[in-house]
Amino acid sequence: MLFVVSCDVVFAYGATGAGKTYTMLGTVESPGVTFSAVMALYSQIEDSKNDRVYDVSVSYLEVYLCCVVDIPVSYL
Repeated sequence: MLFVVSCDVVFAYGATGAGKTYTMLGTVESPGVTFSAVMALYSQIEDSKNDRVYDVSVSYLEVYLCCVVDIPVSYL
């Protein structure tokens, strides 16, 4: 059995109001980086699902004033 591990990071940095959230999330008409990356990932999984087994996990973190916040957990 072969294990292949991939860890990818998207890091958005900039001043308040610079467009980080818009770039990451986008709109319904113009999806951002997050949506586009997830769609590409699952497209690749779909293309090779008969050859491999996948385990996908995602974290969405915010760093603000030296504090790291796990976004989905903080809104529960």
